[in-house]
Amino acid sequence: MAKKKKKKTGGLFGFFSKKKKTGRKSKKNQPTISAGVKVTLGIMAVTIIAAGGALGLFYMDHFVKYQQQPLSINTEFSVRNPTDAWLQQEQAWVDMVYSVAGEVDNLPTEDIAKTVQQRLTQISWLYDIVVELDPQPDNCLKVNITAGVRRPVAIIEVRRQKYYLDHQMFVFEYKPLDFLKTPEITGFSLNSKPTLQNTLNAEDIEAGINLIDYLLYCDSQYLAEKKTAYPISPQLYEIIQKNKYLFQKLPNITVSKPLVTEIKRIDVSNCQGRKSSTKPHIIMYPQDGTPIEWGAALGQSTFYVEAYGEKKVENLYKTFINNNHSLDLKDKLKRLKLWPPQDISRPR
Repeated sequence: MAKKKKKKTGGLFGFFSKKKKTGRKSKKNQPTISAGVKVTLGIMAVTIIAAGGALGLFYMDHFVKYQQQPLSINTEFSVRNPTDAWLQQEQAWVDMVYSVAGEVDNLPTEDIAKTVQQRLTQISWLYDIVVELDPQPDNCLKVNITAGVRRPVAIIEVRRQKYYLDHQMFVFEYKPLDFLKTPEITGFSLNSKPTLQNTLNAEDIEAGINLIDYLLYCDSQYLAEKKTAYPISPQLYEIIQKNKYLFQKLPNITVSKPLVTEIKRIDVSNCQGRKSSTKPHIIMYPQDGTPIEWGAALGQSTFYVEAYGEKKVENLYKTFINNNHSLDLKDKLKRLKLWPPQDISRPR
């Protein structure tokens, strides 16, 4: 009789049928780490990593600061037109520009030009402002500011507020600077206050502006120390084109200082004879208050049968020269009349 095969019991071919004894200890006998200890160790690890990172950033920051030198910035302003070079010599005016340009050391380099340009637009004297950055050796940066400058030709006061006008009657901010001896125009008629950075439209004020502009042109012609020619306004150029004798240089006239600086005020209240047809239309007043009667507006002498414009200016300059380059006439004349006809033989 054949023997029965002994049947294996258990898992896969009896592999798991019996537990084999090994040298390993049972898990039940291994030491365990409590959850609280794990949390504590995790917190300590995070703290150590964070502290190490902060310390590294601290030393890196100090390393960069020691390696980088602070940027040295130098600002330089220059006028665009040679005719405005007179302003370049006036430190008070240049200081005003630098003050408005302000400090730029704390700005990112890429924002300096735009920021300075925006600041300078506050000065209504300036136009066509260009700001350029010019890197220099030794970690230096040069900020070059170039701009056109409006020259004040006259002052007007409306409702206790003063304004400057240039020779094209552009209105801009009044600043009391000692080196500017600018005549004030009075007696004009305006319905409202002028708006800054706009062109004024007023016939009587324009008559005063044209007269000042013409005298500035004459000063540039007769000054012994020749400077750049004075750029006259388009409206004055039009007047001179119609009255070319105004453009002729008078012989034997040389002055050591500008005559315009002697004029304190120009009264246009009787412009075009609106108050009185028998009284002078425009009167100038020097520092001492002696009336200098110019008469009709520039270019209108023939219409009102007055002395020609070039005769008026010749008489004015000769008086100025003979009085030691001064229009202080109170001890010599009660008034200086320039308008009465002296020569009406030449057709106009």
